[in-house]
Amino acid sequence: EVLALSNNVGVMEVSGFNRFEIKGEGAEAFLESMICGKLPAKIGKVNLCYLLNERGHVLCEATIAKIDSEHYWFGSAAAAEWHDRDWLNRYRPESVSLVEMTNSHTILVLAGPQSRALLQSLSPRCDWSKQAFPWMSVRNMTIGHASVTAMSVSFSGELAYELHIPNEQLLLVWQLLNETGAAFSLS
Repeated sequence: EVLALSNNVGVMEVSGFNRFEIKGEGAEAFLESMICGKLPAKIGKVNLCYLLNERGHVLCEATIAKIDSEHYWFGSAAAAEWHDRDWLNRYRPESVSLVEMTNSHTILVLAGPQSRALLQSLSPRCDWSKQAFPWMSVRNMTIGHASVTAMSVSFSGELAYELHIPNEQLLLVWQLLNETGAAFSLS
């Protein structure tokens, strides 16, 4: 598997992360008050941030994606899902909504040097190039006729993409990846 991933492309379902959608008037100010580091400044960017308690101690590490103005996706370890949700809700203003997405979306990760080529072949109307979709970015993309939210991030060190797929489109995306992936030695 390591050799296949190093030379081609691999796919993995990632159930070890949670995902929250945080949006509404004041979402940016709210998140700024909860973390250390910097929120993504531009729409379409992703940053690694740390959620802090009142004493400034780290509670968790989170990936935060800026989907739109006052609209973010927050992801952290699945084991901390309720802890993070409760902590965020404790300080969340009423103008900001927090929606749990762990049960509505599944994350597939494509990693390896052929991951971009595989995705481009399944998504000819979208631009997966390094210039259009650089590392630490988030984009709404299509795979076949399925809509996915894709993040160009990697925890393996390889070129990789997280695909956040609504569960009602998961089977379609899985089938397309496996059928087309054979030409790319998908493992």
